[in-house]
Amino acid sequence: MPRYLLLVIPLLLMAACRQEAESPAEEAADTAAQASQAATEAQDTSVGATDPDANADIYTAAVNHPDRPAEDRERDLQRKPAQVMAFAGLQPGMMVLDVFTGGGWYAELLSRVVGEAGTVWAHNPPWYYERYGDAIMTARLVDERLPNVVRHDRPVDALDLPADTFDFAVAGMVFHDLHWMTEDVVGVLRQIHAALKPGGHFLITDHAAPEGTGAAFALEREGGMHRIEEAFAIAEMEEAGFELVDRSDLLRVPEDDRSQPFFQMQGAFTDRFVLLFRKPEAGVAAEDTN
Repeated sequence: MPRYLLLVIPLLLMAACRQEAESPAEEAADTAAQASQAATEAQDTSVGATDPDANADIYTAAVNHPDRPAEDRERDLQRKPAQVMAFAGLQPGMMVLDVFTGGGWYAELLSRVVGEAGTVWAHNPPWYYERYGDAIMTARLVDERLPNVVRHDRPVDALDLPADTFDFAVAGMVFHDLHWMTEDVVGVLRQIHAALKPGGHFLITDHAAPEGTGAAFALEREGGMHRIEEAFAIAEMEEAGFELVDRSDLLRVPEDDRSQPFFQMQGAFTDRFVLLFRKPEAGVAAEDTN
């Protein structure tokens, strides 16, 4: 059987086995929103949408890779991975930590971008596989399909990461999940901070909660809002030692009042923030690097 079929068949069979970041509810919400907004959003689905020469860049090449599963592509319209990765500055040869990767949507894209000289650690807490099984991730990695991706199965409170090792960390639509997974989110962030090289970066995207709500919309796993206030997320990151270096409006949806869970959006997209942080260089205070 071709290797591609070995990937696609388990992905189809296991579509219901996902974390909140790649849950059936979010899949349905993204797909419905894609159908309703495709006409107005189609120009923004790739870096090269308005510039044919840009289609050769590493980000669009990763998104358009012929071996990429169709189910993964269904999430691209709102998540705009090519533009987000270009904004973040991910480069070939980097060592990247994908925090709470779930089914590995981002891990596969990161794998294509960092290439043979790079490495991606695809992290999941062990309970994720106990609850959902590991068929999706196994299918992604079968037969050395993504040879530069390493599974890292560790609890969030004990990530067991090597110090000063990673060039980049990514938390794609899962930062809010940390708040029901642990009582010490800042402690988790400090683990990641310690694992990054000085000057390393941390990209966060997530569903935005209303101003002033802090983590209140993120504390319940079952029936929760699964959103987090942007300013609160920034404060937690800064408390853990990171500095905010850039932000993007790529995933902004002003018409979303941020009051509903993503799975109740009924064909609309959630308002999402995109934040880029950095671990300051050794001996350089964060306030001195702006």
